[in-house]
Amino acid sequence: MTESSDTPTDDSRSSGFVRRNVDGQSVTTQVATAVADALGTTADDLTPLETVVDTDTLDRLFETRDTPELTVEFDYEDCHVTVDADTVGVEPPHHSLP
Repeated sequence: MTESSDTPTDDSRSSGFVRRNVDGQSVTTQVATAVADALGTTADDLTPLETVVDTDTLDRLFETRDTPELTVEFDYEDCHVTVDADTVGVEPPHHSLP
């Protein structure tokens, strides 16, 4: 059984990733929320996810979570997003010092 959480854990932020697994939410909602969390904003402030990925297809791919070997990766809002059957991982952009 996979533990669910609707907020990122402190250790996930310190490692540079925000991981989410919220039963009952679509993968696309989880992606938008995780990216917003990583960037310190709200999902409403982001560019619509459907401008970078086919959201209907992404949701269908992970509806049943019966494909543990499937991983989808893409860039969104300068973050690298990794989705698999159990998690949405977000690596925020790395800011270089001046």
